[in-house]
Formats: sequence, C-alpha cells, structure tokens
Amino acid sequence: MVSIEPSRLSGGRPRSYSAHRVNAFDAAVMDPDDRLPVEPAALTRVLRWDDPVALRRAAAALDGIELLRGQIDGAYPPVPASQLLNLSVQRAALGRVQLRYRPDPSHGDEGGHVHGGLVAALLEATLRHAVASSLPAGLTLRTVELNVHLVNALPLNAAGSLLDGTVVHGGRRLITAEARLRDGCGVLYAHGSTTLAVQPRGDAPPQDSE
Repeated sequence: MVSIEPSRLSGGRPRSYSAHRVNAFDAAVMDPDDRLPVEPAALTRVLRWDDPVALRRAAAALDGIELLRGQIDGAYPPVPASQLLNLSVQRAALGRVQLRYRPDPSHGDEGGHVHGGLVAALLEATLRHAVASSLPAGLTLRTVELNVHLVNALPLNAAGSLLDGTVVHGGRRLITAEARLRDGCGVLYAHGSTTLAVQPRGDAPPQDSE
C-alpha cells in the first residue's frame, strides 16, 4: 500500500491507495530498473501471393477437381487466403480433400497457441476446398453457415498438422461438408461443419446452347 500525507481534501486523515501491479505483459516490456516502457523486439513477416486473376480464369473453365489437382501439381497457384494461412492442398478426390497447415509465429495468441479465429478460418478453407472438388466448371460457392468446435489448443510448434474435409450431402443449391484438424500424431484439435450455397460464377464462359 502507498500512504499519502494528509491534506485538507481528506479531512486531515492519511489516505491509502493500492500500488500499481505489473502484470506479465507489462513485465515483459518494462525495464526492471525504472519501469519505463521499453520497445519490444519487432518481428516481421513478408507476405507474397499470386495474382488471383489467372486462378479465377482457370476456375471458370475447369471442374473443381481438375483445378485442385492442378494446384497440387503446381500448374495453378493457391488462392491468396491459403497463402496467408500457410495452407497447401495435399490430396484431392471427388468430395474429399486433405490440406497441410504450417503454423507461423504470427498466427499465435498470448498463450503460445494458434489463435482460435484462425483455426476457424483453416476449417472454413478446408470445407470450401472439399465442396469445390465436387463442382463442375462455371460454379462458385458462398458460405451460408459455419460451425466450429475447438477441442484442444493447437500449439504453434505442432508438426504435421493436417486438415481433412469431406462432403456430407450434395444438393443442387446447398451442399454440406465437415472437416477435422489433427496433428501428425493424430490428435484432434478442432472440427467443424458448413453449409455452402452453389451459384454461377460471374466470370464463367458462356455455355454452348443446343
């Protein structure tokens, strides 16, 4: 406690105040001698992504499974969001995909784990890839509903993180899918499901009429 000398405003009685408590974050960035703010070490991440125009053109002319297999072979770049999330397609079949995730320090929360919002984005991206694998050319997707269950906190040093996505029900207008996030040892960290609406692409080439 900090004691303050009497004053007229306090009626002549000493007043006490709780001393400032330095929390863990403050202690990490404050100099222990004078408790003046010290600038923390800055980390930098350089982001690069491919121009999505070429990818959109390919997506307008190719079936979803052809596009995904082309991304695996390196013929087409991933979508910019996948590059931001460090996601890459490993396997693709009709209605099923497997993606690999590489955690990055910039993805972390204050506890040293991958941020929960980012895990949700990983699942949503996997779900969209799974549904896209079942689409013919000229169609695109819009997320209608997304449900995410965070089972365990994913450490930033987790190795071999894989996401598996599967179409559960395919309709003409709405498609549902589910996805799971596991590490290389098979430990489940999160799972989710989605409903996606199917709609024509605005940049799709005109269909031949008979």
